[in-house]
Amino acid sequence: MDTPIRPLKGRELRACVQYLDDVIALLKKDIGELIQERTLLADAASESRAYSSRTSENEKLQAVFSAISRTAKWNLPEFLYHTFRYQDENGQPVHRTTEHAGIVSRFLQGRTKYTPAMVLDAWFRGPDGSISKDCEASDLMYSTAVPFTEIQSVRPTMTSFAVQVVRQQVVREAEDAIKPTSGLHTSVKDKSNPKVMNWTDIGAGTTSQVAEILRKYQPITMDLMMQIAARPPHKRKGVVAVRKFRPVEVVSLMLRMHEYVNTY
Repeated sequence: MDTPIRPLKGRELRACVQYLDDVIALLKKDIGELIQERTLLADAASESRAYSSRTSENEKLQAVFSAISRTAKWNLPEFLYHTFRYQDENGQPVHRTTEHAGIVSRFLQGRTKYTPAMVLDAWFRGPDGSISKDCEASDLMYSTAVPFTEIQSVRPTMTSFAVQVVRQQVVREAEDAIKPTSGLHTSVKDKSNPKVMNWTDIGAGTTSQVAEILRKYQPITMDLMMQIAARPPHKRKGVVAVRKFRPVEVVSLMLRMHEYVNTY
């Protein structure tokens, strides 16, 4: 004959209920973790075979995409934005875990198998980012007027970013080059009869010296001007024709630029 269960009362009843609540809470936590793990694994391999370490790249990508969309409830842009974001809307540093910061740091510093340059090259040359010449976005390629942060399509964004960053550096170089310490300034002995110094007043003999100063203080500007002015040499009957005066024209043009800057 079964022994009847003695009904609990008072403190014993409350303790028993609390114990059962604790057990249920632990079971719910374990079930939640199992469900999450199953979600990550289910889409990476078919149900007919066990998950293998030899999962293909497409399966790995699908597993990551599933985790982003189903577990984190994000899309790819949100995931990338929050991965690389370093400050909030108020300009304050964003709190990141040590693992998060380490992963991003190793990638951005090029200490990984796949580097930022490889990703940027894929963005710029891949078919997914291509735009039609007739669309509005094509007008924003290499834009000097629209801030790159306001452009949405990847190729116009990248080209405009490059142009605008280089422009800032070129202006900064020009400001450094016109400082008295650069060596490009000249002095007039007779201050009672001031005049604007011209290249003819200095003499073409100092061309090489000036060119070295420009290469030191304006390396980007100098390179751009050389690329524009010094066209690839022509071949005549197999003989390369070397231009002798092109560098002088480049230096003269840049000096005229400095003359213009110094008037303001």
